Amino acid sequence: MAALGADVQPASEQAGDAKSEMTPSGLALDQAIAAAKDYRRRATTTISLTHELHQRHGLRMTGASPDRLIRALEAILPDIGSSYAVPHGGGAAMVKEGKAILAALGKVHDAHQATLGKLSMPIRLLHEKKGLLYEELRRLARSRPRRLGCLLCQRT
Repeated sequence: MAALGADVQPASEQAGDAKSEMTPSGLALDQAIAAAKDYRRRATTTISLTHELHQRHGLRMTGASPDRLIRALEAILPDIGSSYAVPHGGGAAMVKEGKAILAALGKVHDAHQATLGKLSMPIRLLHEKKGLLYEELRRLARSRPRRLGCLLCQRT
């Protein structure tokens, strides 16, 4: 863990002024993810209020993964359109909104992926190292939540 953290700082310094290469696609993707998560929250609430459907879907943890979020939304859409969900806010209008959010998220995600391929090598390396650190933190949080809190509170 310490080694991963130590790798991020030099990579960040090497990236230096390359941050000016960053594109607005990352911001657009963050906004699309936020909209999709908001929709997912509303949809899962609607499903949880619907007696006939409430045990079919739990809140799927997706982090900031567009692919996992897209799969979660695709799984929810058929039940949101169910006649059982209509009295609780579901129905055709909510399905239409969900499909529009899915389409927007897919489009922005694809554009962001294309943009990432155009970044300089120092920026790519920085993102790779930060990604490894993030995944290690996620692993620790799942396996030993108390230990993670202790690690984050230590000052070096």
